[in-house]
Parts: sequence; C-alpha cells; structure tokens
Amino acid sequence: MDATPDSKLGTIISSLPVKRVAPKDVNLPWHLLVARDTLAYSNETQPCANEMTEDKQRVLCEKVMRIAFYIVGVDPNDYHVCLEACIEKAVNTKLLSTTAWTSWSGHRTLKARMKLAQQYTDSTKQVHCPPAPLIMAAVALKSIRKVEGTGTDETTILMEQYKTVDMAPTAIHNFVGNEERIVRIMFKLALPTTEQSHNITESLREVSIDVDSFRSSKHFEHGRRSIVAADNTIDDKETLKVEVICEMARDQAEDELKDILDLLRSKGDTAVTEMMGNLIKLPHMKVLSPANKLSVFKWAKAIKHDRVLGMFEVSLDDLDKYTWTETIEKPISTTWSNHPAYTIWNETRDLVSKKSDPKRILKRLDMLRETLVREAFEKQEESNKALPDNQTHAELLRDEIAAIKENLESVQRQNGSLKRQNDEVIQLLKDEKRLKPTCVFEDHLEGACI
Repeated sequence: MDATPDSKLGTIISSLPVKRVAPKDVNLPWHLLVARDTLAYSNETQPCANEMTEDKQRVLCEKVMRIAFYIVGVDPNDYHVCLEACIEKAVNTKLLSTTAWTSWSGHRTLKARMKLAQQYTDSTKQVHCPPAPLIMAAVALKSIRKVEGTGTDETTILMEQYKTVDMAPTAIHNFVGNEERIVRIMFKLALPTTEQSHNITESLREVSIDVDSFRSSKHFEHGRRSIVAADNTIDDKETLKVEVICEMARDQAEDELKDILDLLRSKGDTAVTEMMGNLIKLPHMKVLSPANKLSVFKWAKAIKHDRVLGMFEVSLDDLDKYTWTETIEKPISTTWSNHPAYTIWNETRDLVSKKSDPKRILKRLDMLRETLVREAFEKQEESNKALPDNQTHAELLRDEIAAIKENLESVQRQNGSLKRQNDEVIQLLKDEKRLKPTCVFEDHLEGACI
C-alpha cells in the first residue's frame, strides 16, 4: 500500500527526536543557566548517569538541586544541611537516570508520605507535607528533568491538591536531618470539627515534626543571601494581666441608667425591654437609691429577668459608693512588640512548649542573646557620644552660675556701700541738728540767744 501524504507526515514527525519544553524561567544565578538547559533532557542524562563516576553524579545532582531550590524560592546557600540531604536523596534514588515518574525509586516512599500527609491534614485541619528531600526530588523530576508520566498519577494529584510544592520552603527552613517523619506546619486551615479524634492528634507526635510556617522569597541575586521572614500570622499579641480598682458612685450610676429610670417612672414596667435591662450591671444596682432600686426590682419581677433579680438580692444595702477589683488584660507595649527580640522570644517559647529539637532552641537563644547584646552595645555607644555634649553643657552651666554669683556679690557690695553712705548721711544730719543753736524769748529779746 502506498503511503498517503498524511502517513508520510506522521512518519517524519515520529522519527524526529522529541524536544522537551524547557522549565519556566526563574531568576537563577548565571552559572546555573547552562546546567538547567543541559539537565532538562532525560534522554541525555540517562546514558551519562550509567557511565559516570559517583563523584560526577554528585556534582550533577548538586546542580539539579540548586536549581530546584531556586525554583521554589529558597537560596540553597542558606541551607547547607538540607541541600546535602537533598543531594544524597537524588543520588540514592538514581534521579539522573530515571526516565519515568512512577519508575523513580523514590516514588513509592513519596506516595506513602503523601497519603500520610493527606490523612493528617484532613483529620487535624493543619497542613502536613513530606520532608524536604522528597519534595525537592519531586520538584527536580517534574520541573527540571521533566520525566514522563507526571500528570495523572495519584501522587501528583495529591501533591497538587495539598499544594505540597508551596510547602517546600517551610520544609527546607525547618529541616533537621529527619527524613522519616512528615512535617506538620502550625498554620490552621480551618477550625477542627467536633468529630476529630484525639487519638489521631496524639499519634502525630510519633510521625510528625511540628514547625512554624515559612514564607520564601522568589527573587535572588547571585552572591547575596536571601531575605526571608517568618510567618507570624498565628501568633497572638501577648497580653499582661493587671488588677484595677474600680469605683461606682450613685450619681454616676443614675446618670448612666437615666433613660431606663425615666421610663420606669413615667411609663411603668412595660416600657423597658429586656435588652435595655441588660445594661444594668451589679455596680449600678449596688448604689442606686432605694426608690430607684425598688422600681428596677418591680420591673425585673414583672418580666422575670433572673439576672437583675439576682443582683437585687445581693444589693439590699443602701450604698452611696461601691468599690471592687477587676483583673483585665492589657496588650504589651507596642515598643516591645516591635522589638527584634520579641519575635525570637515567641519562637523560642513555642519550641520549648512543643518539646522541639534542643538544637533549634539553642539556636533561637543564641539569636536572642546576640540581638540583646548588640542593642546594649549600641546604647553604650550612644551614651558615650552624648557624654562630651553633657560635659560641655555642665561647664556652661557652671560658668553661668559663677557669673550669677559674682553679680549677686557685686549687688550686695553695692547695697552695702549704699547702706554705709546712707548711714553716714543720716548721722551727719543728726549731728547737724544737734549742733544748730536754738533762739528763745524771741518776742522779748531780739538777737538774744541762749
């Protein structure tokens, strides 16, 4: 049979090598761009992997994993321990020589971990995911190697449904070398249902590691460390319990309940609704005048308002003023909430309460100490800088005080001199008056003086 044009075209197409689509562009360091293009073809890496030495395989696996880290938005230079574990996983599961997704030797383990993550996420309403090495191996196979059969299998469907790749930064950030346990991220999807089993929650301690959610950065510059931030959305602001002495006077109570009391006096018991009666508190009842207290009692009895009747029974005394103590919660000062050590301290406290790995706790404590010591040095430097200014200011004050003192002494001297002069003048006047001759008998003897 002669071949038709369509069959010839089909033969030509089938004979051409399959060209795989390169992975989506990401902002990779320049030295990894060539490696990404090379490692994206499974038909090239398979024969190489079978013939190359183990050291050469490790070098290629490291390139693959570094690219995978950048794809999920994490700088591999920040997480050497996790990167080494991912490289080891790639080598041991023959990631470079794998041609199909389901034939990858790590697929069975990943599938089991994903089913566990599915079970515990659905049961506890908290996000669970496999450990970082398994997730990153899957990212490498799907996004870099692009092996066959990565779209309709159960594992892929579960990974997409539970957004496993989105959890990769958190799994990397909290990796402590344990690949056996799945990761429970302490960020609630929804409130647990009443049917949730406590046994399942307790069993999580044996199969999962509790970690805080972590937000990665998708943008990197070669040679710079990534800037990452912890997700604190589940941490409530700390509060401080404070005892406050409260006081209610009769005038204040009758002023606050003025509308209710006016209605009771003018329109009777039926004018006040139960909702309005909810405004009456125990301190009000304690200090109302006997007449107003009786009006409220009659109204409460008429509509059977048990709460107000109960308050009346304990408010029979005629008081003008009532004092009580309340314990209220006040938020910690925003100055402390904004302090760099505040977040570190909260993280450390949570790790201790969850009995986490001591190494992680010690790391947080070191960060806390470093932050506080740095702040202490900065304050010391600021105080040292301010010291010369304070000394200059003190010297100026001393000069001003000395000048004022000198002026006062000068004024005192002048006052003393004036006083002496006045005394001398007064004395002269007295002397002159005493020495002046006095004439007598002027009417009888003119010019005669005694």
